Amino acid sequence: MESVLTFHFKYFLLFFLFRLSIKEQENIIGRTKGENSQKIKPLNPTSHLAKTDLKQNGIDIKVVRQSLPYGGIKEHGLVFLSYASNTLKHQKQLDSMCAIQNTNHDQIMDFSTPITGNYWFIPSIRLLKTFFNLI
Repeated sequence: MESVLTFHFKYFLLFFLFRLSIKEQENIIGRTKGENSQKIKPLNPTSHLAKTDLKQNGIDIKVVRQSLPYGGIKEHGLVFLSYASNTLKHQKQLDSMCAIQNTNHDQIMDFSTPITGNYWFIPSIRLLKTFFNLI
């Protein structure tokens, strides 16, 4: 399968998130803070982890994620990259975060504003070789 990349800029209102207690922050994310971070059990159904760590037909929906903070005093946020074998994996996560199928949205959305996002097609080596008749 060919890889798909989503690219999001988010402006995080971390000031408001960090005003909450450590326990409240952990419940919003779904993981404990610190070096030995662990998944919280039972998981809050509106936590970020509950909304993005999904299964389809009993199989984990796998994506590779990377984020990088940016900015200064006036404007700051997070550049977020996500790689998967198809766009449906990303769409399922986004639908879950935004409560498209139910009434519980991802609590992280209370502290962020999406600025922009794109899907990019990244062909596999195999597809490139086929396209250029190298196989």
